[in-house]
Amino acid sequence: MRPTKKACLIVLPLLFLAIAASGALAQQPPGPHFRYVRMFPVSAPPAQYEVVHLILDFAPGAWTPEHFHGGDAFVTVLEGEVTRREGDKEDAYGPGETFREAAGVHHAAGNEGTANARVMASILLSPGAPVTVNVPGKPAPAILPTSSFLSRTTFGTQPAEFNLTQVVVDFVPGAYIPWHVHGGPGIATVIQGDIIFDTPGGEQRRGPGGIFIDATAPHDARNVGSGNATVIVTFLIKKGAPVTTFVDAPGQAARLPASTGVITPPSTGDAGLLLCAR
Repeated sequence: MRPTKKACLIVLPLLFLAIAASGALAQQPPGPHFRYVRMFPVSAPPAQYEVVHLILDFAPGAWTPEHFHGGDAFVTVLEGEVTRREGDKEDAYGPGETFREAAGVHHAAGNEGTANARVMASILLSPGAPVTVNVPGKPAPAILPTSSFLSRTTFGTQPAEFNLTQVVVDFVPGAYIPWHVHGGPGIATVIQGDIIFDTPGGEQRRGPGGIFIDATAPHDARNVGSGNATVIVTFLIKKGAPVTTFVDAPGQAARLPASTGVITPPSTGDAGLLLCAR
C-alpha cells in the first residue's frame, strides 16, 4: 500500500542554475542532465566510513530475502515501483522517491508490479562491517533481484553532521561538466557509456562499472562516447557546505569563470526536487 503523501512541493533543481543565468556556457558543449539529486542528513560522532553504493534491478515478482545491513542504508528508486516490507508494514515507492533503512532493522524489498524496477542504494559502514546479512531461517524468494553495479571505498574521518547525497547524472554525447570541486568526498560509478574525468594528475577514462574516487580535488567530466552516458555518485557533503563549486582549470585559462560561484541546494528535503512529508 502506497503511503499517503502530504505537502508535496516540486521545484526546479538548483544545480547549474547559476551557470544558465550567467550565460557562461553559451559557447560551451551541452551540460549534463541531473536526473536525481537526493539528500539524507546524517548525525553521528565523527567517524571513518566505508561507503558502498550499488544498483539493484528487480524483475516483476523479484524480492530480496529478509535481511538487515551492517550500517544505515539510503535508497532512491530510479525506475518502476519497489515495495518495502518491515514486519506487517508495507510501503511502495516510485521513481525519484526515497527511503532510509536503519542498521540492524529486518526488512525486505520487492517488485509487485508488471514492469522492471531499479534502485540505487548507498550504505554507510564502519570499516569491516557486513554490507548485508540474510535473516536465518527465512525462506528464499523464488525470484531474486540482481546487482548490476557495486562499488565501495573507505573515506577518512567525517564530521559529526553531513548530508549523504545521491546524484544520478545523464550525459548526451559530448556533454561536459566544467572544472569543479565538491563539499565532501564521493564515489562515482559509470553505469552507461564512456566518461573521461580530467584531474590535475591526468585523465581517467571509465566505462560501465568503472569508478572514480572524488577526494575533493578539482576535476571535470565529459562524455567521450558516441552514445548517452550515466554516472551515479554518493557524496558525503559536510553540513552547510556547497555540493559543487566551479573553479578555474588548473594550469590553464579558465574554461568557466570562477565567479560563476557556488551552487548550494536547499538544506532540507531532497535537494529541492521533491519535498514530501509522508
